[in-house]
Amino acid sequence: MKKTISALLIAVLLITLAISPVLGEESFPLTVMALEDELQEYWAEMPGVASVKDLCFNPHSKAEDADFFRLYDEGLSMKEVREKGVIASFEPGEALLKDLDTMPPIFGNILKNYLITEDGRMWGVRGMIHVKTPLFWIPDAWNASPFADRTPPSSFTEMLDFLEVYLATPHEGFELMYNFGEKNYTERTIVLLLLDSWFYQSVHAGEPARYNSPELVALLERTDRIIRELKKQEPVKKKDQKDLRPLFTDLDNGKDFLSRDPYTWDNMIPYRIDPGQDPLIYVESRVICVRKDSPFASRASDFLERVITLEEEEGDLQYSHPDQLDVDAFNRKYFPEIEDGFLSQEMVDSTLRINAVPVFNVGLGDYGEDVAFGSLLKEFLSGKLSPQKFIDKLEKNRAEE
Repeated sequence: MKKTISALLIAVLLITLAISPVLGEESFPLTVMALEDELQEYWAEMPGVASVKDLCFNPHSKAEDADFFRLYDEGLSMKEVREKGVIASFEPGEALLKDLDTMPPIFGNILKNYLITEDGRMWGVRGMIHVKTPLFWIPDAWNASPFADRTPPSSFTEMLDFLEVYLATPHEGFELMYNFGEKNYTERTIVLLLLDSWFYQSVHAGEPARYNSPELVALLERTDRIIRELKKQEPVKKKDQKDLRPLFTDLDNGKDFLSRDPYTWDNMIPYRIDPGQDPLIYVESRVICVRKDSPFASRASDFLERVITLEEEEGDLQYSHPDQLDVDAFNRKYFPEIEDGFLSQEMVDSTLRINAVPVFNVGLGDYGEDVAFGSLLKEFLSGKLSPQKFIDKLEKNRAEE
């Protein structure tokens, strides 16, 4: 469901860009990365645009071929394109600066550090902000469960400690988390929480992520023992599934998918192995830049302001500007079939209270979506790979990238 939402909002972004006029009287050819075929006619009708060349999904296209392009599509970093002399900095207009100044500081500050030069110019404009959803514990279910006297976990090792207690304690009427009827969904989520926490903490410390660490192998071995027992106790399909209240969820909408019990960012389990480490969240945004020698470089601010108009028009504001998001209108437009609404106002409001340190990447994606990694993880969860062999193969794959 999360992927569906992201795809929908990205599609809206492209439409918004396509129908927004580019200012100016000159007539230049304009090429834009990630332009859908059916939207070319809109670009061709823009003032100052003579023709449109679609570079979307063309594996042979290069950043140098486009007037505007996204670092995400090119697999390039800001440092690389600057060193290559590919992009131009530009004087930002009021709207672009206001966009960064008025978003929650946890996101605005990191984007400013990345996008704004020492003399106040900009290297590019952010796209949609994506926050990778961690686990949340659900307070109403937790407080009604046999575990109400325990402090909810706030790190991965604390999660393992809890899981051992959970498996040894009768908990009729409750389950760990809703598994969407998918085989190994819960177990996969737990393993990813470990690997993500390990990876992001390494990035945060400025160190390479070494997967063949004895510490990580030991954690994975303990995790493996726990999820094998969890799989026995909580199979995928249960006739009475709808009567169980999940204690955890990995959705960022503020209402459990099944029980509808509420939760907020105050109930986040951040990405960290031990409670003594900094609490981390993973933040991602596509950055749109202008080519240095493009005839549109002098008009970059006017053009790129159209990128952020989606925020105002379509409600993609949960992280960038939560105070501007009309939650009721958002739910009616995108999730009319859910009577009590998909996204909760409480969840949106709590964005301003996120207590974590952001790990920031530009459209880099994460290995959880990687096909090769997914195949390795599937083998591990099915018992075909031991923890040590899984780590060895993961380390080998990362070294070959």
